[in-house]
Amino acid sequence: MTPISEHPPVGATLPGSGCAGRDNVRPASVAASIPVAPRLPCTADAGSTLPLDLGQLLRRCMGRVELAERLLASFQERLPIEVAQIQECLAASDLVRLARLVHQFKGTTANVSAPELHGIAVRMEHAARAGQCEAVASYLTEVAQAWQRFQQFRRSQPVAAGAVAPRRT
Repeated sequence: MTPISEHPPVGATLPGSGCAGRDNVRPASVAASIPVAPRLPCTADAGSTLPLDLGQLLRRCMGRVELAERLLASFQERLPIEVAQIQECLAASDLVRLARLVHQFKGTTANVSAPELHGIAVRMEHAARAGQCEAVASYLTEVAQAWQRFQQFRRSQPVAAGAVAPRRT
């Protein structure tokens, strides 16, 4: 079986097709038949309401505190922008872009080990994919509240406080 990394993305022009019409675009049904690795449970799936899992973040960063700090600084800068973009899509009823942005938001929250925000993002993505704009708007209210808790936690807990494993060189 061909690994997923060797398949062109959905909507990509297939090599050797020789034309630029719809016939050479990889259909979504093909994408559905490609095997993917099983999902690992995240902390949010276990019912955690922790705003930030510093230990998990440092493990992701292989114990590099400075990398974790840079990721968090970028996250704190990007999250308000991503939320504003999601709000714009809701206002414009742009469901395709909404689903893409919410998926991106979900990934961002997972990457920085923010389980409370990630749990909300998972539910928000399901609502966005189902076209449930009112539910997405409701989840944005939850995001705003969780964001406040995240920022408070971040101010009170230095990344080094989550260091459990020895730093790798």
